[in-house]
Amino acid sequence: MHAVALAEMRPQSEIAVIGVGPIGLSIAQVARAWGARRIFAIDICDLPLEIAAKLGIEYRYRADRDDIVGEIQELTEGLGVDVIWDTAGTAETFATAVALLAPRGRVINLATHKTECRLDPTTLGAERYARSSANYRYEEFPVAIDLMATGAVDMDPIITKRIPLHEISACMQDLVDKQASGECKVVVEVGKGRNEP
Repeated sequence: MHAVALAEMRPQSEIAVIGVGPIGLSIAQVARAWGARRIFAIDICDLPLEIAAKLGIEYRYRADRDDIVGEIQELTEGLGVDVIWDTAGTAETFATAVALLAPRGRVINLATHKTECRLDPTTLGAERYARSSANYRYEEFPVAIDLMATGAVDMDPIITKRIPLHEISACMQDLVDKQASGECKVVVEVGKGRNEP
C-alpha cells in the first residue's frame, strides 16, 4: 500500500514489478486497484510467476531468460514503463528498472542493500527518478484491509502454507529455497495446533 502511494501513480499507468514474491504480488494488485493499465511481472523463479498468472497478471517474464527490456519497450511502443517497484534491490534489477523507465517515470526500491550500482546520470534524464520505500503509515491499514475485503487484493494464491507456531523451525528450510519447496508466503497461525509453553 505504502509503496504504491509513494509512486503517485496516475490512472492507466504502465507499471512493472521486479521481484514478485509476496510483497511484489501485493504491490501489483494494489496498483491494479489504483488503475494500472498493464502490469509487467518480472522474477527469476517460476513459482511467483505462476502465482502472478493465477492473479490475472498477463505479462510475466523470467529475468534470467527473457529479453525484458526489448519486449516491454516493444509493447509500450518505445515509451517504457511509468512506475517500477523493485523488491530485489540488486545492481542488476536497478539497471533493468532504469532501462525500462518512461520519461517522468519512477523507480520505487523496496530492498536497499549495501551494493555498488553503476549509473550513467543521463539515464535519469527526462525527469526520471528513483526513491526508496520503507514501512507504512497508520492510515494505510484500513485501506489495505478494505482492498482485501472487497477482493481487489487476493492473498489466497500468495499464501501457500499455513502452519502452527510450533512448526516454524521445521518450516524454515522451505523458506530458504522457496522455488524447490513450492512455498511463496507461509503464514504462522498462533493459537492453532499444539499448545505452546
